[in-house]
Parts: sequence; structure tokens; C-alpha cells
Amino acid sequence: MFMVMSIREVNMKQLSAVGIGALIVFGLGMVGSGYFVGGGIYEAFAKDRQVTVKGLAEREVTADVAVWKISHRASHDTLADAKEKLKADTASIKSFLQENGLDPSGLTVNSYHIQDRVSDGYFNKDNKATRFTLTQTLLLQSTDVELVRAVSQKIADLPEKGVVLNGYNQPTYVFQGLNDIKPDMVAEATRAARESAQKFATDSGSELETILYANQGVVQILPLINTSELNANTEIHKKIRLVTTITYKLAD
Repeated sequence: MFMVMSIREVNMKQLSAVGIGALIVFGLGMVGSGYFVGGGIYEAFAKDRQVTVKGLAEREVTADVAVWKISHRASHDTLADAKEKLKADTASIKSFLQENGLDPSGLTVNSYHIQDRVSDGYFNKDNKATRFTLTQTLLLQSTDVELVRAVSQKIADLPEKGVVLNGYNQPTYVFQGLNDIKPDMVAEATRAARESAQKFATDSGSELETILYANQGVVQILPLINTSELNANTEIHKKIRLVTTITYKLAD
């Protein structure tokens, strides 16, 4: 027979509120005649007891790199004229960035596409649509994340300069220091897990023995305010959450 006694998992929101969390699952393996009576349960219980705990560590961080894609397009009846318009619009985008304090020298071409409606089969002499449409996506990287965010809010100024935007992409913000803070977070989460396991052992009249299994940690990058309306990639301020899972052997 096999019986499992469990303690319900604590809600992760409660875990983050206290800064340290633990989920405890207590496994009891039983071998015997199948009757849950007296010392038979206790003997099997003592042979194979373990406790699994999860330790939580969190850090609030600020992104140190901004990545912004600006996509625009130009159309004309001839390829040469379409290219000329795209080139002029690219110059307007660079001027826009420079006027707002961003260095356009780091601007690179992320993607480039030419649509020819004749070769695509969507064009005839009676069709008034232009033949060529060129679409280009420019990529800007900057360590001045706050400035990039401010300038991105002025994107509507570009159409006033004659630039046809191909949609709007929010900048994404990257935190590059994860590997620097991860060791301390693993240590903190491991301590939290052991404290929870020790408390469980003490409360159950047991002794905490060796580690049977350990998972170093699952890392999540979340928006600082964790709601479904926000995406961590487009938030400058983020929360790093690390959870370790450790299984300890228990003894009397």
C-alpha cells in the first residue's frame, strides 16, 4: 500500500509578500499487509521519510540596455524612386533621434523587404496602386534606457516629416546583470528552503538529514508590478524571482 500525506502549497503571492517561501510535500512510503494499524504505520513511516521544500529569493532590478525597432515603408511606381524615398525617410529618422538626444550612429538595418506587385501577380495597368513597396526595420540599441522610452513616446512626430511607419514597436529593455546576482539569490533561496525544512522537522519531532535531491533554481523575469497587462520585456523596472527545490531525508 502507498499513502501520501501532503501540506498544500502556499500561494506564490503569499511567498513573495514575505520574501521567503516554502512548499512542503511530505512523502510516506509504506510496505506491509495493507492494514493501517498501530506500529506498522510508524515503522514504515520511519523507514522512508522525506520532506521537499521550495525556497524563494527575489530582487528588483533596472534594465541597462534598450532595444528599439523602427519599421517604415516607401512606395513608388519605379524601384529607383522607392529606394530614394526610403533613403530620405531613413535620414529623417536619424535626424529625429539626434534632435531628441539619441545617437543615430548605432542605428542598423534589422530587416529589408521589397514587394513588387507585378511579380506577385497583384498588379495590372488599370490598378492605381503603386508597383513597388519597400519595407525597412531599423534597430537602435542604447544604454540610456530612460531617454529611449521618452523618445519612443514621440514617434508620432515622424509621420509629420513624411515618414510612413509600418506599425509601432515598443522598445524592449534588457537587464544584463543576471549572472552577477544569481549566485547570491541561489544561496538565499537555499537558506530559505533549509529553514522551512528544519521547522517542519522540528514540528514533527524529526531530525533533518542529508539532501536527497536538489534543483539549483528556476529563474523568472517579471514586471515589477506583476499583472497580465504588463510585459517584462517592455518594462524598465523588473523583478527577478528564483525558486530552488530541495528534498531532505528525515530521521528520528
